[in-house]
Amino acid sequence: METHPLVDSLEQRKAPRFPLEILVELERDHGLTRNVSIHGMLFISKRHLAQGEKIWFFMHMGNGHAGEKLACQGTVVRVEPQQDYWAMGVNIEDVRFGG
Repeated sequence: METHPLVDSLEQRKAPRFPLEILVELERDHGLTRNVSIHGMLFISKRHLAQGEKIWFFMHMGNGHAGEKLACQGTVVRVEPQQDYWAMGVNIEDVRFGG
């Protein structure tokens, strides 16, 4: 029985992804998510991060800097160059409220 490639890739995901734009604050830069799941996110930034790099970052929930922050730790698992920025996949390993 043949399956569709999209179905195969969805079955490999640990959790569903949601198309959300959330401000991400890095140590020396910021970015914007393209999609988020319970286990990870895809975000864009002008700052290049190396695949395998451990990072701490804040996700600003609500209205930009005025909303609540989630302090997160993760590992960069994918890095793709885009026209004017980098798209990076991060496996989220720790989340704490506040920051």
